[in-house]
Amino acid sequence: MSALHFARPLLAALALLAWLLPGSARAGEFLHIAVTAAVTSQEGLPAYQKLADYLTQRTGSQNKMIGDLSYRTINAMLRAGAVDVGFICGYPYTELKVRQPDLTLLAAPVPVGARYQHRPVYFSELVVNRGSAFQSLDDLRGKRLAFNSDISNSGYNMPRFELVERGLTKGFFGSTLQSGAHDDSVKFVAEGRADAAFVDSLVLDDMLRRKHPAAAQIRIIASLGPAPAPPVVARPGMPLEQRNGLQRALLEMDQNPQGRAILAELGIERFVRVSDQDYQPIRDWARRAKQANFMVIR
Repeated sequence: MSALHFARPLLAALALLAWLLPGSARAGEFLHIAVTAAVTSQEGLPAYQKLADYLTQRTGSQNKMIGDLSYRTINAMLRAGAVDVGFICGYPYTELKVRQPDLTLLAAPVPVGARYQHRPVYFSELVVNRGSAFQSLDDLRGKRLAFNSDISNSGYNMPRFELVERGLTKGFFGSTLQSGAHDDSVKFVAEGRADAAFVDSLVLDDMLRRKHPAAAQIRIIASLGPAPAPPVVARPGMPLEQRNGLQRALLEMDQNPQGRAILAELGIERFVRVSDQDYQPIRDWARRAKQANFMVIR
C-alpha cells in the first residue's frame, strides 16, 4: 500500500489535533465546520473553505473548517459539540440521528447535471479500470472490490443492498479493500490495486471537473440510485437563531452573486430543505441487509 494512503489519515489526524489544542478550542464567536469526503475529492476541499467563509460572512462569525475526516470521527465530533455544522454522508446521518434525535437537518445540495433532474439526489457508481474487460457487476465475481467506508451509503450501503436483492450473499467478491475515501477508491481502481469500486457520483463528478488523472483511467459500468443527497446538519443544541441563520444562508446562496460563484465551483445548483423522512430509503436498505444477515460485503 502506498505511503500516500497512510499519509492521508495521518494528515487528517494532525489537523484534528491542532483543532483540539488549547487556544483553538471552540468559542462562541467561531463556527466549526467539518466536511466529509462523501461530498468532494481532496482537491475540492478549498472550494468548501470558500463556502465556509461565505456562511460565516453571512452569519457574522468566523469559521474553523476541517475536511477529510472519517465519517465516524465527524459523527463523534457532532455528538460532542466539537463541530457546529457537518457536511456528512446520508448513512452516517441516519446512524447519528438514532443517538441524537435533536440533530437538525439544515439543507441538502442539488447537484449540477441533467441526470439529477434538479433534485437533491445522487448515485453510487460502479467503476472499473478503463482498460479492463468488465461490463457489468456479474463480471466481477471473484474479483477485488475497493470501498471507502463500511458506513458509506454509496460506497457500502447501496451496494450491499444490491447484492442482497440479487441473492449474492454467499461470497461474491474474491476480496475487499478499504480505501478510506471515494477518491482513493477511484485511484485504487485506476492503479490496478482493485478491480472495481462503488463511488459517490458527487465525488466522481468533482474529480472529472478537475481533470484528475485517476478519473480518466476508469469507466462506469453501472449506477445505483438515486439516493437522497448527503445532508448538511447542525449539532444538537445549537441556538435556534444561529441555526436558522445558517439555514437561510444556505437556502439563499443561489440568489447571491458570490454564493452562485461558489456553488458553481462546487458543482451545486442550490441547496434545498430536506426532511428526516427523505432519508428513509437509506434506513430501508440497511434494514434489508440486516434481515438477510449480510452486513459485511464479501
